[in-house]
Amino acid sequence: MKEEFKKTFKRLCPSRAEEEVIQKIQSYKVRIDRENKTIEIDVVFFELVEYKHLFALEDSIKKAYELNSVRFFPSYPAKCFSEKCTERLVATLKRIFGSSIGNGFFEGSKTEYDADERRLVILLRDGLSARLLTESGVDKFFEECVAHQFGLNTKVFLQGQAAVNYEAPGFQTLRESASRVYRQLKEEETQGEKVSSFSPLEDADEVFYDRDNENIVKSGGMEFDIANPVASRFKSRIDDLIPIRKITDGDIVRFVGRMFDIESKENYDGNKINYKLYMTDLDSSVIVRLSLNKDNTLEMPGKQTCLIVEGKAAYNKFDDEVVVKGEYIASVKPVNRKDNHPTPRVELHMHTIMSALDALSNPEDIVRTALEWGMPAFAVTDHGNLQAFPEIMKACKKYKNIKPIYGMEGYLVDDSARAIFEYNQENNVSFKDGTFVIFDIETTGLSPKNCGITQIGALKYRGGEIIDCFETFVNPEMPIPEEITSLTGITDDMVKDAPSQKEAVKAFLEYAGNHMLVAHNAQFDIGFIRKVTSDNRMKFTNPFLDTVSVSRFINNDIFRHTLDALAKYFKLGEFDHHRAGDDTEMLAKIFEQLIRKLAVNGILDTDGVLEEMSRNSDPKRLKYHHIIILVKNRIGLKNLYKLVSRSNLEYFYRYPRIPKTLLKEYREGLILGSACVEGELYQAILDNKKQSDLVKIASFYDYLEIQPNSNNHFLIEEERLGADKAAAEKQLCDNVLKIIELGEKLNKPVCATGDVHFLNEEDEIYRKILQFGMKFQDYDRNPRLYFKTTQEMLDEFSFLGPKKAEEVVITNTRMIADMIENIKPIPDGQFTPKIDGAEEELTQICHSTAYEIYGKPLPDIVRERMDKELNSIIKNGFAVLYIIARRLVKNSEEHGYLVGSRGSVGSSFIATLAGISEVNPLPPHRLCPVCKKIEFFTDGKIASGFDLPDTYCEKCKVKMIQDGQDIPFETFLGFHGEKAPDIDLNFSSHVQGEAHKYTEVLFGKENIFRAGTVGTLQKKTCFGFLKDFLQSKGINLTKAEQNRLISGMVGVKRTTGQHPGGIVVIPKEYDIYDFTPVQHPADKAGSGVITTHFAFEYLHDTLLKLDILGHDAPTLYKVLEQYTGIDVRTIPMNDSKVLELLNSTESIGIKPEQIGSEIATFGLPELGTKYVRQMIIDTKPKNFSDLVQISGMSHGTGIWLG
Repeated sequence: MKEEFKKTFKRLCPSRAEEEVIQKIQSYKVRIDRENKTIEIDVVFFELVEYKHLFALEDSIKKAYELNSVRFFPSYPAKCFSEKCTERLVATLKRIFGSSIGNGFFEGSKTEYDADERRLVILLRDGLSARLLTESGVDKFFEECVAHQFGLNTKVFLQGQAAVNYEAPGFQTLRESASRVYRQLKEEETQGEKVSSFSPLEDADEVFYDRDNENIVKSGGMEFDIANPVASRFKSRIDDLIPIRKITDGDIVRFVGRMFDIESKENYDGNKINYKLYMTDLDSSVIVRLSLNKDNTLEMPGKQTCLIVEGKAAYNKFDDEVVVKGEYIASVKPVNRKDNHPTPRVELHMHTIMSALDALSNPEDIVRTALEWGMPAFAVTDHGNLQAFPEIMKACKKYKNIKPIYGMEGYLVDDSARAIFEYNQENNVSFKDGTFVIFDIETTGLSPKNCGITQIGALKYRGGEIIDCFETFVNPEMPIPEEITSLTGITDDMVKDAPSQKEAVKAFLEYAGNHMLVAHNAQFDIGFIRKVTSDNRMKFTNPFLDTVSVSRFINNDIFRHTLDALAKYFKLGEFDHHRAGDDTEMLAKIFEQLIRKLAVNGILDTDGVLEEMSRNSDPKRLKYHHIIILVKNRIGLKNLYKLVSRSNLEYFYRYPRIPKTLLKEYREGLILGSACVEGELYQAILDNKKQSDLVKIASFYDYLEIQPNSNNHFLIEEERLGADKAAAEKQLCDNVLKIIELGEKLNKPVCATGDVHFLNEEDEIYRKILQFGMKFQDYDRNPRLYFKTTQEMLDEFSFLGPKKAEEVVITNTRMIADMIENIKPIPDGQFTPKIDGAEEELTQICHSTAYEIYGKPLPDIVRERMDKELNSIIKNGFAVLYIIARRLVKNSEEHGYLVGSRGSVGSSFIATLAGISEVNPLPPHRLCPVCKKIEFFTDGKIASGFDLPDTYCEKCKVKMIQDGQDIPFETFLGFHGEKAPDIDLNFSSHVQGEAHKYTEVLFGKENIFRAGTVGTLQKKTCFGFLKDFLQSKGINLTKAEQNRLISGMVGVKRTTGQHPGGIVVIPKEYDIYDFTPVQHPADKAGSGVITTHFAFEYLHDTLLKLDILGHDAPTLYKVLEQYTGIDVRTIPMNDSKVLELLNSTESIGIKPEQIGSEIATFGLPELGTKYVRQMIIDTKPKNFSDLVQISGMSHGTGIWLG
């Protein structure tokens, strides 16, 4: 590429530094504007180049050709981007704008880059404002630079606080230039024509009507039943349907599709609601706009509704694409796939959106589809977790008459794994003076069954010395693929006259004699040797040692154990990798280093290796295989919860690993399946392990699993079964037949499963986008992992013959389902901890406090409210929760910090009397603290007791207490008092940890867990994935089609976390595994925090949760009390000067322009944000009850529309 670039720019005489830049060019494209004498060069580099040298190269080309302008548009590998690239961004800013403002603003700045969140924060030095830069669009310019140069969708934040009245020199120039360049970049980014279809379907240019039923139509990739449209707006004016892809600007159109998203927003005048309906027919997508009066009674359809829409298509400048202004809308029915087989199968291997960033099936959709297809049962088997269980249980309450099978696809490791095979104690060899035959082979591919050996290299090793060598080329009697030749350097000519595989292997075995063989990843090499010996009836009984397994055991400070990695680790120098002779010599050096490390640990012979590995193998360092674990009964459910918990807490490394010894311990009540191509059995078949090994492996499982060849077609694409495609196709079938043979031999059922990752075949695109975002190299393959009907599965296994196909697809899967009980992953009922005498204690406290406040006898309103709540609380077993909350509050107060309540607990008068909540939910009232005279205001004119004017008791001459917020108890515990209470308490962050520890004192550490959460993909993250994906494809989609692709990914699990203050309490008579597994949040083994595996929202009505939240307010209360000597609880709530803060700045003695606000609420919690301040300015609150309503409306989405 260097010479080609120089030929393009023949006049250029580059400097040495410029030569280095040219040397790193991977590809380039030149755009010439002869009229303006400018050149633009899109250039892709192998690695980062010095930007100063790149700028110099621009100048040299400009000078050599006497041009007005030369500009490079460089592109670098994404991995090159880091915080150090900020200097490069600033230099680009200066280069383009010709301004010195880059120096003025960014000198002395600091940069932080979060690669996981793709966030770059630039902290300006003290005295400089970021506002000037962001207003000019510098942050956007930097984002575009990062996107263009590194292909990363990164958010840039500029942060800094300006000195008073500071304005940087050159600011106006920067603003104008930045705006111009930013617009130019955006235009370049979107210059490609927008298309409404990511992957246009064939034969989708018209709508097709079913020959037998004209009401069944096909548009794009969907079918619809339009027989009885339910109109929801106006009347239909036209009859002919067109596919969405044919919608063009200016046409009156009628089309049918599925609405996958809907947005609504009030118009500026506040009298209408503007709707945007996103429609698709799975070929193309379009936006439909509607505007309806607020008083219109039209009920908008929900997401996923299928609609016929009529209207005028026109270009919309806000959406920057053609949209349809809806004039007629009618809902119709989709025609979904059906399973018409008289005896539907059971799917035993299905993933949901809880298989992190890998699967797309919504649990409810799975349940509904399986039921519609007549399946008697289905199994959910997510990767390494059970977090779909609650959603499956919830969906099965809605869709009855189908049995859910709860399970998991686990990561099994054989912790009884060995490094030495085909071994007995008679074979024991001393490392000091024993003889080992170290060998390596080169092959035409990865499959022992379809590929051949091309070279064998071996040497005899004894006592640290090489005593003899053996090396031969081998004629594999098949062509050597090009990529193998480029890897090994071995050509067809080099082996054409070499010994045959039979002759070469025979010679090698004669050379080896009875000595122990040593190989790196020995199962691979031994698999080829065994294939030749088996085909030619040659004896092969040598024991063999695998140096990969030994290295994993002894080298616990590294995680890669390839030959290259170990050579580097032991500092053994370079070698010619992928040539048998050189690999063997390097392996001998590595083997010597391993022997030395073993000796340091007291391991001196092969017996010692086996004994030590059996005792001390680390499951986190062992190779894992997939395994299907299905729950048979309640015992099995609890055992699975224990397995998942221990695999997460004790054996997590990238994935939660399950040691085989642990699985054996908890196997009761579980059914084990051999899983997919990544399962132990299938891998053993690929490794060409001998029959006795296959029988031993298969014997461990309760049923054996086979899957459609399309699932495993990647083995052919990657040539792991050899370069001969026909032989590889046959091998896939042979592998299935081998599993069936093993099942018949061991009398174990063989079940055909789909390894389902998405419901419909067209959903595969969403998974491709996710896998591209995770940098998977094979993201674009098509394994067809969709939910298949019974007939589709029978067709996949037709090569078995109809009888055997029916047995594995239908008979055996239903047999497994029949073995399984119908269970619930979370038990019904409420399980609260017990505190002896809690009911009596709560009753006594409440009566005592009520008499103290309101006197004896109690006023009717007080007594009736107290008795009503107490009866409901005690009847439903919630007294213990109040006592726990009271003790936590009292413990904090003893440390000198008040506790604030939040949420609906404020509606409980018992919470007030128990000292849990400072909110009094009784009707507004005045109360004399001395004589207990009380006056209630129940006519609704006063909403809050805090709004009552100050009044003095006529009898006692003391100021009366104003209180009461008029909140019904039903807000907290429901109309029948049965709703699980949710008491949220704000503790000072100084004592939040103490409060958590105090719960352990109350209930025991073993019964306290943090409430877990599950984080899923949201639209913004999905957009980032999609943007990168489309840029790689060079596709510019309409917003409608982009949103369709985004909607297919939203909701997929990304990670786990913990509730900020949620504490879950397990009754002492139960353990956590009666309800949920546990884990570390975000899979961080060193966090020290243990959370519920299920998101707590599903356990809310089952277990007690205490929300012990950290907050600044209690800390501020204490600090203010220390400074002023005033108890915060004595401050009047109707202080007029405080209320003035909501309307002006007068009460704090400053002018609005000094703080940039008409009101003075910056320092008031939750009232200081720009959003809430605008609400206050608009509504002009006059009293406390107005403020309560504003606070309510400011929380949540779409409540306050302005």
